[in-house]
Amino acid sequence: LDRLWMRPETWRRLCTAALLLASKVWEEEPFENAELAQLLPFSAELLQVLERELWQALDRDLSVSVAEYAKVCLLLRTLGSHELVDFSPASMSQLSASQLAERCAQLTADLTARHCQADGSQK
Repeated sequence: LDRLWMRPETWRRLCTAALLLASKVWEEEPFENAELAQLLPFSAELLQVLERELWQALDRDLSVSVAEYAKVCLLLRTLGSHELVDFSPASMSQLSASQLAERCAQLTADLTARHCQADGSQK
């Protein structure tokens, strides 16, 4: 993530890219970049560039292990305990973990096909 530093001039783009990739991993029917471009102040082309840059900065690995999920849930519960709102994300079942792993693998394959073929790189 060396080239994706969080700065005052880049944080919106970086957060948008992170949410874009996360929604494509987490949601069964995520928005397409063209649909999001109608709602956000970014073009579909820029969203694709942001998606590609973050994906490459993550070494093209979008997987989320059950252990990582549990760790983040614990952190969110801890942070949420200081708020008035009860924030208790659900534990991940074996089925949910399997479905998430499948979506991660499928999105990685889709991104590889889209971005690596477009720029002629291999991986």
